[in-house]
Amino acid sequence: MTDDNDVRYGAVLSAQPPRHTADENLVDRLRRWAAQRPDTVALEYVDYSRTRSGEPVRLTYLELDARARAIAGELRRTLSPGDRAALLYPPGVTYVTGLLGCLYAGVQAVPIYPPDPYRSASRLDAVITDADPAVLLTDTGTLESVHAWQRQTPAHGSRRVIASDVQRGPAAAGPGAGARAAEPAEDVVYGPADPGQVAVIQYTSGSTRSPAGVLVTHANLMANARQIQDAFRADETSVFVSWLPLFHDMGLVAMLATPFALGARAVHMSPLAFVQRPRRWLDAISRYDRVLSAAPDFAYALCVDRIAVEQRAGLDLSGWQVAASGSEPVRATTLDRFARAFADQGFSPATFRPSYGMAETTLLISGYQPAGTPPRVLTVDRPALNRGEVVRRDESAAADTLRVVSCGAVGGQEVRIVDPSRGVACAPGEVGEVWVQGPNVTAGYRGRPEQTAESFRARLAGESGHWLRSGDLGFLDEGEVFIVGRLKDLVIVDGRNHYPPDIEHTVEHARPGVQPAGTAAFPVTRDDGREVLVVAVELARAVAAKGLDGPERTEFLARLRHAVSEQHALEVDDFVLLRPGTIPRTSSGKIQRRACRTAYLDGTLSKGKK
Repeated sequence: MTDDNDVRYGAVLSAQPPRHTADENLVDRLRRWAAQRPDTVALEYVDYSRTRSGEPVRLTYLELDARARAIAGELRRTLSPGDRAALLYPPGVTYVTGLLGCLYAGVQAVPIYPPDPYRSASRLDAVITDADPAVLLTDTGTLESVHAWQRQTPAHGSRRVIASDVQRGPAAAGPGAGARAAEPAEDVVYGPADPGQVAVIQYTSGSTRSPAGVLVTHANLMANARQIQDAFRADETSVFVSWLPLFHDMGLVAMLATPFALGARAVHMSPLAFVQRPRRWLDAISRYDRVLSAAPDFAYALCVDRIAVEQRAGLDLSGWQVAASGSEPVRATTLDRFARAFADQGFSPATFRPSYGMAETTLLISGYQPAGTPPRVLTVDRPALNRGEVVRRDESAAADTLRVVSCGAVGGQEVRIVDPSRGVACAPGEVGEVWVQGPNVTAGYRGRPEQTAESFRARLAGESGHWLRSGDLGFLDEGEVFIVGRLKDLVIVDGRNHYPPDIEHTVEHARPGVQPAGTAAFPVTRDDGREVLVVAVELARAVAAKGLDGPERTEFLARLRHAVSEQHALEVDDFVLLRPGTIPRTSSGKIQRRACRTAYLDGTLSKGKK
């Protein structure tokens, strides 16, 4: 473990490589745990689909290894190492064993989700088309849904489907035929021959562009698992509790690959189980000590909003060691609200671990924080920040200030803040693009050489070596990373920069009736060449059901306009009021501002002056 002072102040300047043993891949680790601690529970999946109280299904490391080997044997009968398999499983044990079966067989796993009649298939179609997998993996319970989707999408109708919870005999003709139990072969060498082989093709969330397949190697997985272990002080006694989907990098890498690399326990439930009753997440955390759990900012806000004071009785969050927050902007107000709401249940503000990462770096970039201390929150001058300068203000100052949350220090890699137009490092106190270099930086995008060169082959002026361009804007303070926005999402009005998350936060808190995390701010160029600000706003469900008419609507919009004008010295050219759940989002729930802008311009986002 790195010394706390080195982590906080020195790691970003002199990144230390993660420590590895001879086994550079996750398969070797799982096989080791199966031999050394066969009865240790590896995976606990709490199934809420049948009962409100949940039915836990547990697999030991020995059982997990046996199932993964059985699936690997089935895959190796028809596939070769390096072939691709798309994972079209619902949340559950079969998703995990199918994923591991691919890794054991040397097959590149493409985590996605099954077809759903209540969900748009556009992302699923796009991922399958881009990945071009040799086989679609699912389970028997989902098989018919996959075939129905294939019949509706002829481009994918001929793709072979395997239900991994059965093994087909050599004469089986149809999908799912045969019910002979899979038997793992003992004379097979499992895992990749080379740590540099691709393990997973992890599709980006698509918040600023169409999803791209990130090539994550076995070495990348192990490097980032070590970085997460060090940043969050985790070991084999830690319990990783999650509801995050496994097709999302935070769920896959932080909440599954990392505990398996450590020989720890992973406790999972479906995202739907959490959304239906957020307390289920905290109930699971209450059952264990030394818990590490991660979620986006909206999940912590949802717990505060949906778990009433009287419903918090019985929760014990004193064993929660790390509450990581990432995947979307980390808001100081959310951290404050959650810590206050659950203080009586034993939650400490020092438990919070705001973090920063992206699929292109496998997952984690920063998140190191001294033990026992809450996250650092800086109060900075808003106009200066819009000019690209970091000017601290007194915490008591209210006008023209912004509270920015630290996403921790860096370990096992190096981060620079760069002026992207010149390719030179920014001076201290300047905002620039975050560039990353380290063993967790992935191999690029599948089938996109130009995009790979643009993002993964950046060079600093006067230096050798390649850097990853994150596309995120931020700054460093005392060795810690602060993120302020996306480079391509900037709103530039009258020559001044404005960060959409900052504007969206103002709108969401301007007046009751705005759906939490349901606002998108984006620029639009008018016919006269002016760039103006448009804000799409999802109404809270109660307000949307009742409707806003006449004076009430006028007052509602006036309050929003006044808040943006007062806080940002910026006029909103147009507000678009929407029903809950209608703003375009990525698979992980991030607002797609560019998609909002496109829909606004083509008239599909209820365009019009309000």
